[in-house]
Amino acid sequence: MTRAKRELIISYSLDKSKFIQPWSDWFVQADWSEHSPTQVIAEFTLRTSTTARFEEFYENQLCVDLTGKEFLYTKKAIGVPVDLQDKLVELIAGIDKASDKKQVGWRNIRHALEFRDQHSVENLFGKDYQQFRKLFYG
Repeated sequence: MTRAKRELIISYSLDKSKFIQPWSDWFVQADWSEHSPTQVIAEFTLRTSTTARFEEFYENQLCVDLTGKEFLYTKKAIGVPVDLQDKLVELIAGIDKASDKKQVGWRNIRHALEFRDQHSVENLFGKDYQQFRKLFYG
């Protein structure tokens, strides 16, 4: 219902509201076609949801702050090969770890992805390195 100067049109689906029923005599009942010409709105298609893309981006941002084990419980981890799962749990265990001045473990996925010496990350992940990067960078 809207504010009107000359004409007030109240629409309803199946039955009139119990608030309007007592005043039915004051209303003219008609079909929409009597008030407005029939208009056909051209079909259109919506682009892939921006919201869906944002949710995917946001989910990726949350995932990189997880440990390897925590990550394995997310939807994004579905289909991750067992070897890579093992590497994630072993290497990204919640603490930044070094041995002989070389990094051998990370607090979270973000630390591993952003580690300045990606060559050492690649050495530790071995054949699973490319799949690891692809999970978060596509």
